[in-house]
Amino acid sequence: MPLFSFGPEGRKQFEQFGRVSTLGLELGLSIALGFWGGQWLDRKFGTGGVLTWVGFALGLAAGARSLYSLVRRTRAELQKQTPDSEAAPDPAPESPPDFETSPDYDASPHGHSETSPDYDSSPYSPEAPNKPPKP
Repeated sequence: MPLFSFGPEGRKQFEQFGRVSTLGLELGLSIALGFWGGQWLDRKFGTGGVLTWVGFALGLAAGARSLYSLVRRTRAELQKQTPDSEAAPDPAPESPPDFETSPDYDASPHGHSETSPDYDSSPYSPEAPNKPPKP
């Protein structure tokens, strides 16, 4: 019986974690092997450090290729999981309604217009701002 039990989703995440963690090893080892191989060739042929740099560059290129293949594989896997997202683009969002031309629009600051029947234009109206209260 396993120590941990992962569902299908947890297993996928664990596999992705494994791929990403091996990427660090691949990058580090490819650069280190290229560098050490270049040093060995420098000592063998007496080229004075030129092949060390060539080996380092080749190791760096191998690590970059490994990173590129991981990104390509992950992208293909993500597109396989969501095929509908590429097939049909999202429709354009609806524009917001134009409230100023709407028949329900009221431009007055108190919630009613001057033409409404409950509008009180007296200076002592409770809705009138900065007016003294009724005596």
